[in-house]
Amino acid sequence: MQGDQQQPGLSPFAMAYGGQTVWERAERDDAAFRFNDAMAADTAFLMPIVLRECAEVFRGLTSLVDVAGGLGGAAATIAAAFPDLKCTVLDLPQVVACKW
Repeated sequence: MQGDQQQPGLSPFAMAYGGQTVWERAERDDAAFRFNDAMAADTAFLMPIVLRECAEVFRGLTSLVDVAGGLGGAAATIAAAFPDLKCTVLDLPQVVACKW
């Protein structure tokens, strides 16, 4: 690890994981599972608060695209609150296919 610390441009994350970027690390099944599970839990916790405190952001919209939206938890919550809003979720194929 000491050698990694002397390489300019490496992030602290890359230094901790042998030069891997966060995205390279996320491609590993064990890391991907933990990351996706944490994101889904965070979304389930935050979305009711977002809708309670910031619902005006969504009023008047006709469509919404959730980029990196995982399995669609945020979009589903928004769509339930605004049934006329067309929600689309985009994410990596392995995330959408639940390969984690």
